[in-house]
Amino acid sequence: MCPTHTYISVPMMLYKCDIGFEWSDEPWYYEYELSDGIWDSARALDRNMYRKGQMQCLSFGHSKRLDLKRGGAILLDDMQDYVALKKMGYDGRDLSISPWELQQEFTIGFHYKMDMETAKAGHIKLWANELASKSSQMVNYPNVSKLKFDI
Repeated sequence: MCPTHTYISVPMMLYKCDIGFEWSDEPWYYEYELSDGIWDSARALDRNMYRKGQMQCLSFGHSKRLDLKRGGAILLDDMQDYVALKKMGYDGRDLSISPWELQQEFTIGFHYKMDMETAKAGHIKLWANELASKSSQMVNYPNVSKLKFDI
């Protein structure tokens, strides 16, 4: 289920990944489950928040608990999913093949790599426990189910 009141990239990502969904008017706070085992945890980040066997999508953008201005992560514990997602984040490239031009078959990919400086800044903020409070995380999102998507 995709909440009607959420950030616009959530339904866009579902369309992009060809994940069918239905809209939900149920209000949410902090995080919500999009589909079986996939969580939108963009506004969440706490010690021991991970749910075993799930995928939880984090965001480190402006106004998030770990504000790095950009980037994100996916918490998961399945090695196959990790390898597939890592490949997608590197333009569909198999990182064991070098140079990449030798690779003959590609899966769909995106250019989603966090640079080392941003990763280091996040690591420092996490260890210093520099997270925004939960109370500052709620946003009055518009009803995105009323928007037209040209797909």
